[in-house]
Amino acid sequence: MRKLWQEKQVRLDGRGAEQIRPLEIKIDYLPNVHGSAVFARGETKVLSVITVGKISEKQLVDSIFNRFHKYFIHHYNFPPFAVNEMASYRSVSRREIGHGELVEKTFDYLIPSTELFPYTVRAVSEVLSSDGSSSQASICATSLSLMATGVPLTRPAAGIALGLFEGQIYNDINGLEDKLGEMDFKIAGTEKGVCSLQLDVKNQGISQALIKTSFEKARQARSHLLKEMKSHIYHPRPNLPTQVIKCRCFYVEKEKIGLVIGSRGKTINQLTEETGSTIEVQNDGYILVYHQEEDKLEKTCQAIKKIIKGETVGKLASSRGGDFKRAYDATQTGLTYGTPTGQFTAHEIHKANGEDYNPDKNPSCSFEPNRKIFTCFTCGFKASDIFSFWAQYQKITLEAAAEEIGQMGYFPLSILREKKQEEQKEKNKVFYLLSLITEIYQHNLLTQAGREVLKYLQIERQLDQKTIDHFGLGVTNLVLVTENNRVCDFFPTQHLIIPLTNSESKIVAFAARKIGEIPTGEGKYKYLPSYQYYQKSSLLYNYPTAKKNRTEECYLVEGFFDVISLHKLGIENCLALLGTNLSETQIKLLIELKKRIILFLDSDKAGREAAVNVAVKLLLKEVDCEVIKGNYEGDPDEICQQQTKEKVGNNPQRISRFVSEMAEVFRKFKPSIYDFLITKISSLVG
Repeated sequence: MRKLWQEKQVRLDGRGAEQIRPLEIKIDYLPNVHGSAVFARGETKVLSVITVGKISEKQLVDSIFNRFHKYFIHHYNFPPFAVNEMASYRSVSRREIGHGELVEKTFDYLIPSTELFPYTVRAVSEVLSSDGSSSQASICATSLSLMATGVPLTRPAAGIALGLFEGQIYNDINGLEDKLGEMDFKIAGTEKGVCSLQLDVKNQGISQALIKTSFEKARQARSHLLKEMKSHIYHPRPNLPTQVIKCRCFYVEKEKIGLVIGSRGKTINQLTEETGSTIEVQNDGYILVYHQEEDKLEKTCQAIKKIIKGETVGKLASSRGGDFKRAYDATQTGLTYGTPTGQFTAHEIHKANGEDYNPDKNPSCSFEPNRKIFTCFTCGFKASDIFSFWAQYQKITLEAAAEEIGQMGYFPLSILREKKQEEQKEKNKVFYLLSLITEIYQHNLLTQAGREVLKYLQIERQLDQKTIDHFGLGVTNLVLVTENNRVCDFFPTQHLIIPLTNSESKIVAFAARKIGEIPTGEGKYKYLPSYQYYQKSSLLYNYPTAKKNRTEECYLVEGFFDVISLHKLGIENCLALLGTNLSETQIKLLIELKKRIILFLDSDKAGREAAVNVAVKLLLKEVDCEVIKGNYEGDPDEICQQQTKEKVGNNPQRISRFVSEMAEVFRKFKPSIYDFLITKISSLVG
């Protein structure tokens, strides 16, 4: 092989260094399947078969570190006959798993999200014959079959394997060149960039210049492959095959999901039986309807929409919309309802709730749209517009009030629904982007930029990789725009990054912690500024984990590492305030937990004062709580470094909890008992 190249500048099969073997491409190779394609490069031939299913058919992956779902699944099969052997084929080899993962990673960001394409896709690459680079041929075949199926790929992908021999880089190496050569560099991607790569080096190493050259040669080869592939199928087909189950996806407000499901699933089960459709209700408010026939699919969707519309309209018309509607109509048309000034009695307006619960017969309700006055003096409701008034009156959100008034016929509800859907799509895009940024931060831990932070976590904090991955810890890596030298990243370089999630487990922001000595007057942490989906005061750190935990109690601490240290001891039912103050939104989250709250705040003066204030706020809302006496030194993080789980969990300093009866007394007589409780709690926490 060496002699042939030195003398004639050709490879064993007669090719030049950059020449690619002859290509053979066939689309729709198999009948009746959802999609198929054959891609052959020389004697390497791969058949790719695509199957499209419902979202619920996603694969649950229970890895060593975490559990997650896969909506694109790729299986790579390499039977013995592919290399002219008769060996038994009993189980999947490590090679097949590795090559399958390589292909899967290539398409991770090319296949659209489930919001845009509500299906699970399974791709199987069957290697029919192999003479090297079968994994890269699988990428080409999978890309072709996905487009033939109608899966809306962002861009088609192709892969090439590069070899090295006597300092010369070879394109598209065959099996013998892979075995005898010094390198096997697999590079896959689109015309815009690289999606995945794998490098096997069989010598002492390769230079950066050689790697740079390899990327350029791979780009040129990839361009040639994509050109050939596009000559057979240029872009994904506009529609899925007729044999693929049809899907409709639409958004429903969360408070109305119960109407679709019904009592104990009665409504949704009845719909399923009558129409034969499969109905999947997502936690975020999306409803997915599947059926093989288009007309029955449409019938099911219309039935669901009628259920939502009918239940809501009927409820408003029969219970609380009637009198309110007449009163509001009167103000809008200039007619009077009660007195000529546009005032109404609380008795009449309150009949909107279906009962005369307010006996006031005086004209104490005033609706004057021109003066922006919407007031009920008896109940104290006061607003500048009808939506705010109705929100106060019914004790619902402003958004729900607009929905209900729309149901009364004042404006088309489709406007609200379309806006809601657009807002949800925009929100999903933001959350998706933040999840990608989190992955980059986590990856930085494994690079040179993250060495100091990783050392801090593993040595000083003694955190194992499982704990680091559980909390999604990462590190910043400063990025600059060269044209104007502007810093792109909000956080400084080499800061520890801690993702912040909302109650629905969506990453909404980040906190950055400086590692090492912190100058006087400078805080440890830096947070992203507030925006429409994130306010620091509305979050409790580690809330999704604590919510899933089935214990009857939950620790409430101040900082991130208080939570992480308790988690390291095995105490997962723990939340952090991200400060010393407890907001109304955070109180609502604690109420939803339905657990006894154990206050375990810092032992300094600020921590003791915070324990008093937080305990009082919880008691005002009748939340069962305990406090831990303040005669320990340090914060929970420092204590956990020296204690075992048993000593922390069964701390004899825990006082008797404030039972619900005392909270009830406090609620009724808070003006007279407030000072007493302040003194009592202060003495308990030291």
